Amino acid sequence: MATSKKASKKTIASVEETISLKKIKPISAAASRSLTGDRGLKRIMTDAEVLAVYGTPGNTANFTQIITPFPFIIAWDKKIIVQKFTCHKKIANPLSNVLADLLATYGKQKINQLGINLFGGLYNLRKMRGSNTRWSRHSWAIAIDLDPDRNLLREDHTTARFARPEYKPMIDIFYKHGFVGYGPEKDYDWMHFEIGI
Repeated sequence: MATSKKASKKTIASVEETISLKKIKPISAAASRSLTGDRGLKRIMTDAEVLAVYGTPGNTANFTQIITPFPFIIAWDKKIIVQKFTCHKKIANPLSNVLADLLATYGKQKINQLGINLFGGLYNLRKMRGSNTRWSRHSWAIAIDLDPDRNLLREDHTTARFARPEYKPMIDIFYKHGFVGYGPEKDYDWMHFEIGI
């Protein structure tokens, strides 16, 4: 009987440990989507839709600058602080609203601690990685990359930092303001958020 009680306690301890470990594992893309309810109201645009709505890639006449409500640090040169972003005029308000909501939700200290302030780029006139014909969404300045070193292009939800539960409010904020993330949608390139349709 005593042996049975010890075995039972071990089993309970093992189950509790497993549950505890599960709490800190990254959330899957499907689970991430299911936790946000109506997040699927926007989707990733086709190339034709981007051209129709945002014009020619690299047309700086379509661009404007916004002032960020908190400082960003260039991800590849952490000595450089950025407080202005160049973006397409049509996403200036939604992007400003995302940044304001991030500050209201997390506060500067938590933003810095989580690496949300690590800026990986917004405007960059270039072709998509792996393509000689398709333009990157960054060419229209309608996409932003954050914390690229810990959310690598080929990383999925098992290792990408933004797949962790503490970033769910950030992802929800982007979706609330019309952006979609490649991480939640495609389970790679978790750094990348672009305006949806």
